[in-house]
Amino acid sequence: ILLRDGQLEVGPIASGFYGGTLGGSIRATAGDALATRLVLDARDFDLEPVGLRFAGKDYVGGKALLLLDVQGPLRTEQDMPAALSGTWAFEVRDGFYSTRGKSSTPEQSKTPFSEARASGFMRTGVLHNEDFTLNSLLLTMVGRGWVDLAKKRIDYTTDVSLVRVPTFPIRFHGDLRKPETSVRQT
Repeated sequence: ILLRDGQLEVGPIASGFYGGTLGGSIRATAGDALATRLVLDARDFDLEPVGLRFAGKDYVGGKALLLLDVQGPLRTEQDMPAALSGTWAFEVRDGFYSTRGKSSTPEQSKTPFSEARASGFMRTGVLHNEDFTLNSLLLTMVGRGWVDLAKKRIDYTTDVSLVRVPTFPIRFHGDLRKPETSVRQT
């Protein structure tokens, strides 16, 4: 930690993180607002316990990579994430996503996939992406759209391809916590 001439620097830091590694740094410079840059690099961590801890459910699991490099002017904690802009990327290998219904057991509801990945940019708290992919034995998904972290809104379309089934788009939109979905044949 270094503090001099109105500038705070923390890092680089390195730590263990859910079976993987976590690295990063924070730099903040005082002015009308706190000009802040946050860099995060989490690699080879187990995503399932992270989801259980922060979301209370195991929606997704696997070995994950998360990269984030954002900056922006912060006056209060309410400015996050809406004031931040930068780049981001994630990858999940040997993973699963949960489709848990009322009649299924936890293991029955976990659909495996070999890889999922996406990258993009964040502008004033809105994640933008044009290259989401998810690949499994019988399924491929390709997606694009945006997620507004501050307003908790989403507009994202994923083209789903199943073996022996024509590709069809699924659109997720509205409230991020309970998005509406629509499916249409192409």
